[in-house]
Amino acid sequence: MDNKNDVITPRQRDDARRLALEFFRAIHDGDSLDDCINRLSSQPKFVPTGLVRHLLMGALRHQGQLERVLKRHLTKPLHK
Repeated sequence: MDNKNDVITPRQRDDARRLALEFFRAIHDGDSLDDCINRLSSQPKFVPTGLVRHLLMGALRHQGQLERVLKRHLTKPLHK
């Protein structure tokens, strides 16, 4: 599924987003990034693992920046 010529369906994109969020939360709760990436290999073949990795790594890379921007616009603090 990680071939650049593969077409990702809307459902696969949603599945990738859900899985990336699940891994993001797991890392926030103490799991290691390596453990989450290793769990990707056990996912069904129809899950676009490249997209999951891309979403997860982008969220982790920009987490601080996203929190700062959100903090300026939120009336309640983000959950920690």
